[in-house]
Amino acid sequence: MINIFIFYKDLNYINHLSNLILEKSGNIKLLGFDTNISDESINLCNELQPQIIITDEIFHQDLVYVLNFNYIYINIPQTDTLSTEKICNQINKFALDFKYTHKINLYNYRKNIFYKLQVLNFNANLCGTHYLLDYITYLHENPHYSISSKKLYIKIAEKYNVNIDSIIWNIHTCIDEMYKYTSNDFRKNIYGTTSKINLQSVIKAVADLY
Repeated sequence: MINIFIFYKDLNYINHLSNLILEKSGNIKLLGFDTNISDESINLCNELQPQIIITDEIFHQDLVYVLNFNYIYINIPQTDTLSTEKICNQINKFALDFKYTHKINLYNYRKNIFYKLQVLNFNANLCGTHYLLDYITYLHENPHYSISSKKLYIKIAEKYNVNIDSIIWNIHTCIDEMYKYTSNDFRKNIYGTTSKINLQSVIKAVADLY
């Protein structure tokens, strides 16, 4: 059973959305909803820890500071008239994934690694950064692989339908880009060196980051 909670200012929209979700998804339990971020709702969410929070960007900016558990955030767009259908489709996809508990853990792990790469000053717009994110995620998923296993590059190449050389080049490029736009003090503090940074150094830094 997938537990969800909705935070949104428009009660009519909440009623419409929740009815549509429950109508289309049989594996869903709506824990509640709130048109504000009240203490009662926050306490309920922190106690029951719904896997999915549905809200808009404005509410979500506040929720990240008061919810103390991992969850999947589904955004309610401000101007998208088809948002209810899109939200239902997203929930149905997650409902299938949640049949296997490792899926939610892997999702949250990947989200956390992406955040850490941004903290390390990696450019989120570079495809190499996304290849690097996949590399670290696959390594986490397959702990029996060595940190430089060619199998990891093969998995990424298959995912994006590109050759391995392109994957390797783009990962190295995003690392060089990070190096170019960070200071000696930053690199010394994070990587323990001011010289060139390699893939192994990045993976270690990600693991050591809070």
